[in-house]
Amino acid sequence: MTYVVRDKGVFMRINAINSQITPLRRVSGKQVTNSVNNGGLTRNVISMSDYMAARTVSFGKKDAKQDQVIFIGAESAPWSKKGGVGTVMQDYRDFGSPKNQIEITPYYKAGKDDSDNTIPLQDDNGYYMKDSGDKEIRLVKVAEKEMQWGKLTDEKIMLFKKQSAEGENACPSYFVFVDDVSNMKVPYESGHNYRSGAKAPNNGWNGDPYAKYSKAAVELLPDIIADVNKGRAQDDEFNPATIVCSDSQTAYVYEYMAQHAEKDKNNDQSAYYGIHPTYVGHNLGPGYCGETSMRNMFVNLGATPEQIKKIEEDLMFQQNILGDKYFEPLVKEALDANGNASAVMIPIHYTQKGENATANGEGYGKMFTVVAEDYAESLATNPQAANNIYPFVNKMREQGVFDGILNPLNDPKLNPTKPVPNAPYTKELTEEIDGKTVTYPAFEVYPENPTYEQMRQVKNTNKARLLRRLSAHNTDIIGPKINGINSEDENKTYPLIREDLIQKIENGEGDDVPVFVSWGRCDTQKGHDITLNAFKEFAKTPEGKNAILLLGAGLEKGNPESQKIEETVAEMLKDEDLKGRIVHIDGWAPGYAFASAADYAIFASRFEPCGLTDLEAMKYYCTPIVTNTQGFKQKNFDPRIDAEKHKATSLRTQHEYNLLAKEHIQPIIDGYVSGNKAATAKVKKEFPLFKDANGKYDDKLFKEFATSYKAYTEGMEKEETDWDKMSKDFNFQYGGFARTLKDGILIKELADALKYSQSEDGKQNRTLMYENQKALDTSWEGNEKLHPSGKSSAQLYRELHMQKDYSQPQAADLLKTQSTEAVDKLIIERQNGDLKGRVENYASGSLVGGVLAFLGATLLKKNGEDALKSEVAAL
Repeated sequence: MTYVVRDKGVFMRINAINSQITPLRRVSGKQVTNSVNNGGLTRNVISMSDYMAARTVSFGKKDAKQDQVIFIGAESAPWSKKGGVGTVMQDYRDFGSPKNQIEITPYYKAGKDDSDNTIPLQDDNGYYMKDSGDKEIRLVKVAEKEMQWGKLTDEKIMLFKKQSAEGENACPSYFVFVDDVSNMKVPYESGHNYRSGAKAPNNGWNGDPYAKYSKAAVELLPDIIADVNKGRAQDDEFNPATIVCSDSQTAYVYEYMAQHAEKDKNNDQSAYYGIHPTYVGHNLGPGYCGETSMRNMFVNLGATPEQIKKIEEDLMFQQNILGDKYFEPLVKEALDANGNASAVMIPIHYTQKGENATANGEGYGKMFTVVAEDYAESLATNPQAANNIYPFVNKMREQGVFDGILNPLNDPKLNPTKPVPNAPYTKELTEEIDGKTVTYPAFEVYPENPTYEQMRQVKNTNKARLLRRLSAHNTDIIGPKINGINSEDENKTYPLIREDLIQKIENGEGDDVPVFVSWGRCDTQKGHDITLNAFKEFAKTPEGKNAILLLGAGLEKGNPESQKIEETVAEMLKDEDLKGRIVHIDGWAPGYAFASAADYAIFASRFEPCGLTDLEAMKYYCTPIVTNTQGFKQKNFDPRIDAEKHKATSLRTQHEYNLLAKEHIQPIIDGYVSGNKAATAKVKKEFPLFKDANGKYDDKLFKEFATSYKAYTEGMEKEETDWDKMSKDFNFQYGGFARTLKDGILIKELADALKYSQSEDGKQNRTLMYENQKALDTSWEGNEKLHPSGKSSAQLYRELHMQKDYSQPQAADLLKTQSTEAVDKLIIERQNGDLKGRVENYASGSLVGGVLAFLGATLLKKNGEDALKSEVAAL
């Protein structure tokens, strides 16, 4: 009989009649090695029959397949939808063939509930999880392991997959159970908020929950791949070449993949061999890069119990002499330009070329992209936009390893010819008010390829129905809290919308009652206060006299942005001109229903990497009005700009919040602080909208800025007053007079865009924008018109992420401190330096002091800290 033998990677055939053969097999990702002694040479062998039977076996170098990919993130609709990442992760399922890709996300809501006392959740039918709408998703348990984390060597982790329906052919979804994340009811809960300026608290030796999730996912990778390959023929195996990591929560995947890949570099059958990570940054603004404490970072990168024990025994750690900076030398490669420990620095480390880059300058990560080409350009060229990672992304951009790929919007549910994906609006609802039955009809759907007139008819019908629902008493009909009052509160004033405006719509004059909507999380980024103030200015003009604004933004206790919104709404509701024309929904916002009924959707983000709400609005023929920033700028085209008129879909402001200092802020400083008349004239030309009704330039905003700027910079050196340097401070950039100036500019320009929408010129462009919105393809393969390169998102992913060549990481590339000895050495060096410095300071200026210093240094070098302390005490 003939057998296949692999000797040092070379295939041979031998006659094994005189040899005792036991085949080599791979079972569930584990290799059971058996051998045959043939003339003194031990070789691993397998019979042809066993070779054919063991279909999950690959021999020789593992064949990583370029068209196969793993997507990993912290959320994915509908399992765990929280923000835009959840939508994008859902869209990844349609990227390619279902058999060539999988997704990995956390198993949330796995804690105890009223009906069950087990973790994860179980009932008589097995395991289950609850999705973001509390629907039960049936799960199959795939694996259970223990992993080392911090002080623990037996951290329990588990792997589940969605139970497939019969005949289902979908991208497999896997869920990782790890306690700190799985006990969250929603993503980013419990002090790990994903919002502007946020930073994880110091969690002792527990590290950060999402770092633990990343490690667990990497540890479970062999089990995932083995599970996917169950029942597959050998030539149909799942051996992906790429794992795409989405946002800072999965940045640690790089480090743990690299640790395994380096350890298994000579094992070409390892699950970690031949696969490389790439990164997609969904948001790189301050608070979204995974900023954390240095101590957390030390744990996150793989600190061992032995290392932690050494540190706990260190007197300097016990006395907290250095605070969090104690850990700085241990995590220095994970520090950003501001000295903050940051998760996003991990993929930057593994991607950048040149000095300190991995694998002789080629990079294990190979490519780092963000979610729009214009966003990548903004980050790489504007220090204010990139802030604490600017030097790194600027360098990577020059090296060709930092780029952008606009997100597609591929959700089949967003179809205007079908009921909106907001359940209460798909059916007729009724309630009893003062003894009478009030009926709220379901929303109408749009016909296939409607004419402009047909679209307007459906739009105005839904507009009236939405506004009627806003006056409902039942919380199930509209929402839990409106305009600061609970829907069922006896003090609520009805109707919330002026009756004459609703009747005007119902009488066929809906085009004369424009409805503006906005929705999104309550965050500095989203600029809801800008929206409110711009609408307030516009609503007092002749063009805005009948305009209505509906804002959906859930407020958070203790969040200063929530307080701003709450106070601004309360102030506007006291204004007689605005009463009955503004509604704020505190909580869940029915965005798709809003878009189906509204004429315009306002999104006034201070920064917006990509944004999906604008595209979602367009799906329902609702025209976006956006700030001129990053992803919004890339895909919203304004008819007022000659070069964009033929493809116009939206209205934009002229400027963005992250104004370039040399182009915009500096002339304001030179003109209004230094009194340079030429600079003042430049400001008036740059910002022409600051004219009053009589044509006189109103520069109050710039004068107030100048007064505050003078007070702030008094006593500072000239180089310290560089705007970009000052803007490195989050509180400066997004607070105080800097924010007041930039917000003031955006409010003025946004109000002007609202006014233009109701002008004669704006009305003439409505049909043009509608036709362009209707024709816009936002899919993976069809959205090439939204990309500067003319290539679709799918094409760019294949070119930039799913690349053939990449470099295996070397031991020197790893961020993790590799040995307890290395930590021990650092502790001794730090103690020596600190104690020597103390003795020198104590003894300076005297002969005795000189002797003490010399003796102290000598004793310390020879005998350590205890000897030095004893001798100093004796002297």
